Formats: sequence, C-alpha cells, structure tokens
Amino acid sequence: MSVIIGLPSGLHSPELEIMLSKSQEILDNGEDLILVSCSGGSGYACSFNIYGSAAICYSCKCLTRKAVSTLKGEFEFVKTPEINNKLKVKEIENTIQGRLDLKRFKFHNVDVGQASYSSYLGLSRDLEIDGYLSTYSINKLLRTSISYTLFLESIFYSQKITKVIIYNGRHNQTRPFLRLGQINNVTVEVMEFSGQDSSCVYVFQNNLPQDIKLLELKMQFSWDSLKEKFSESIPYYYKIKRNGGVVNDKKSFTASQVTGFIPLSFNNLVHNVVIFNSSEDEYASLGEEYESLIYKNQSDAIERITSSLSSFENIKIWIRIHPNLKAVRWNFIRRVYKLETLYKNVSVIYPDSNVSTYTLLDSCNTVVSFGSTIGIEASYWGKPSVLIGRSSYENLGSVYVPKSHSEVISLLKDEKLKPLPRDGAEKFGLHWIKGGVSIKYFEGDRNNGFTFNKFNFSKNLIEYVFFAIGKLIEIYILGFINYLFRKNKIS
Repeated sequence: MSVIIGLPSGLHSPELEIMLSKSQEILDNGEDLILVSCSGGSGYACSFNIYGSAAICYSCKCLTRKAVSTLKGEFEFVKTPEINNKLKVKEIENTIQGRLDLKRFKFHNVDVGQASYSSYLGLSRDLEIDGYLSTYSINKLLRTSISYTLFLESIFYSQKITKVIIYNGRHNQTRPFLRLGQINNVTVEVMEFSGQDSSCVYVFQNNLPQDIKLLELKMQFSWDSLKEKFSESIPYYYKIKRNGGVVNDKKSFTASQVTGFIPLSFNNLVHNVVIFNSSEDEYASLGEEYESLIYKNQSDAIERITSSLSSFENIKIWIRIHPNLKAVRWNFIRRVYKLETLYKNVSVIYPDSNVSTYTLLDSCNTVVSFGSTIGIEASYWGKPSVLIGRSSYENLGSVYVPKSHSEVISLLKDEKLKPLPRDGAEKFGLHWIKGGVSIKYFEGDRNNGFTFNKFNFSKNLIEYVFFAIGKLIEIYILGFINYLFRKNKIS
C-alpha cells in the first residue's frame, strides 16, 4: 500500500517545500511513497510554462532533482512518460472552438479542460481565449493533463494506493491527481498556502481549496475552536491588510497606494457607489460553482449596472480596477475602461492609480464586489457591501447577496442602505489569520524565503539563465504575439 505525492514542478515556492515536507512525513511514518514528477520536454506544458519552453523545463527539472535528493529514506521516484506529439485526440480539436466547450471537456472523467483553461489563463490573462497562440498553448496543456491522467491510471491499476497528496489542484498538472483519487475512492489531501509564514498551511480533504461549502465549514470550525483564544487577532487581520500587509494572498496590491488620496472630483454630497472589480481571469477558471451568477461575467455586470444607473444624477459610480490587472489589455477590461466615456456619472480608477482603495472605501456610501476580500473588509469597516459574484463569505450574513439585476439596482439606489452585522466578517478574518497549521520540516516566511528541513532551494547561475531566457521569450515575445494578433480587437 502506497501514498502518491504529486510534485510536478520545482519552480514554485512554497509548494516545493510543503510537498517535500509531506513526503518526509510519509517516509518517517514508514509508509511506502510514490513521488510523481514531470519528465518535461517536448509536448509538455503547465501553469508555470504555458507554451512548453525547453529552457523553463530544464530549470524546473534541475530544481526538482536537487530538491528530491534531500529526502531521507527509500521511495519510488517516477516521472511521466514522453508525450507523443502525433497523438490525435479528436475531442481536443473540437474542444477549443469555444471557452465553454473547453471548460466542460473531460477525459476519462477528469476535467482536464477546466484545469488547462486555468493554467492558460493564469499566465496569459486571456479570459475569452482570443490570443493568437491560444490554440497552440491549450493543445499542449490538454495533452499534458491527458498524459498525467493515463500515467496515474496505470499506477492506480497496478498498485494499492491509500492516499494522494497534492498542492492546490486547480491546474492541468495537478487536477488528474485529485480526480483519479476521487474516482478510486482514495483520500486526497489538497495542500494550500495562504499567508505570511509557515503556520499558514491549509489542508482540504477531497476538494479544491476554492470549494465554497468546504470553506464555510472550515471557517465555522475555526470560529468554534479558536474564537475564545484568538479573538484579539481578528482586528489584526483587517488592519494588516489595510496597512499593506500580506494575509491570505500572494502579495499586497495596496502597499504602493497613497493613504488618504482619492480623486479630486469625489463629491460627498452625492450617493457614491464604488465597484471593486476583481481579476476576472482568476475566478473564471474555478468551475461550475463559480458560474451560478446573475451576470455572464464582470464586464457584463458593470455594463448593465452603469447603464441602469446612468440617468440618476444623484448617484456617482466609481469603478476601481484591481491593481493586479495593471498589465492586462484584453477586450474584457477594455470594455470597462470605455464606460466613463459613455456615462457622465461613471469614473474609472485605473489599476496603476495611486488612489487609496481604503480611503475610497471609507469615503463611499456603498461597496460592490465580485468575491474578493474587499467585499468582506467593507462590512468589517462598517460599509454596506453588495456581493454580485461567488465567495466563501457569501453566507456569513455580513454582505448583501442579491438574486437578480433588479435587486442589485434597488440596493445600489438605496441611500439609506445600512451595513449588515460584521459577525461574519469576524469569522472570516479569524479563519484566515489563525486557521492554518504548521507542518514538520516546513519553515520560513515570504520575506526571507521558505525552507524544507533547513534546505533552501535556489537556482544556480546556469539554471537561472535558462529560466530567465525562457520567461523573457514567454512574456515579451510569445505573450506579445499572442496579444498583438488576437482574434477579436476593440480600440
């Protein structure tokens, strides 16, 4: 009986250190370990390398090999086989005709289409699959995910597997581990890191970390078990985010903003509604659960809301574009930029603006969000908060959750709309500041880096040069071509 641990890549920290730590725990317990990694090479592509760059692959394989060599004990280290680039999978050719078809495409009951879309989207930010190289990239991502599926099926068939452990599970290189574990009734531990230091590891059983119902259960558990001891930590969570600290995110997007700075035209005598959009490309790849919405997407929502409120002279709509969209120029964000030229009562605050998100929040009357933490933060700071996307905090009782467009407009027109109780915001904050766990061998923090068993993994000069060249080509050459020759263009 064996435990499978997925280690497809050595490029991402703290994923690498966390998965090595879990591997060492398995070995310490005397269990049989099968460590599955990627062979890389021609035909492979993943969320860290969406065009399948050989240079990035080389750097990744070197780092993975060095990292695995630090494990103590006997285990089976296996790599996926080479991909047959001549392999014809008819479903793939039909799948990429449209985004919805891609997201629904499954191979042997594994949602490789959704996972490949997630991988492509994460680096390209091409929400609507308009990119010139999108077909090329997605084909590689799909074939990689299918290759993992077939390889893992052979392991499940030939050996008795008792557990599968992976990191995140959202992308094409890890989704097959999750789904095949579920299909074979094997417990899957999905590891996730969200926070500042090594105590911020979260473990999800048999589900993706974005699963709303599971997150609600985890927040309730944290509340029941931790509120007496750590209730004083709740204000810290919201204050550290407000001050540009990093909590349950990879980085702070407000640290460079100017505290107290809001647009000069901001008028407190009118009813100010601020729409905080999110990185829609991140939410679009989370699955069907996140598609149960009033609107088709964020662009559609913002366009319909601004149109419906355009005739109300006493209402001013501010659209705060998420700073993470600074370098994004795809059509879905261009459509939002154009709205301030269509309606007199609409102003767009660009992602690179120094306008303070929190000063804007303090100054406005009502906040609209699509699921980002600013929605629950608004509630904590005493503002009426309207959620028109899906989020783990939607059922905590601290935000308004309208069910129709007319209800959205009714809420936003209400100048006497009151903030809801912030109890749910406190529950949310406690979970993300104290709900994580520490695991043996994993140490460090975002400022100083992470380690496994005191080992710090970094690229040597050759690995760094290969990686840098690969990324330069990926971003500035292939990325530029992908956007420049996109299928649908708007000025």
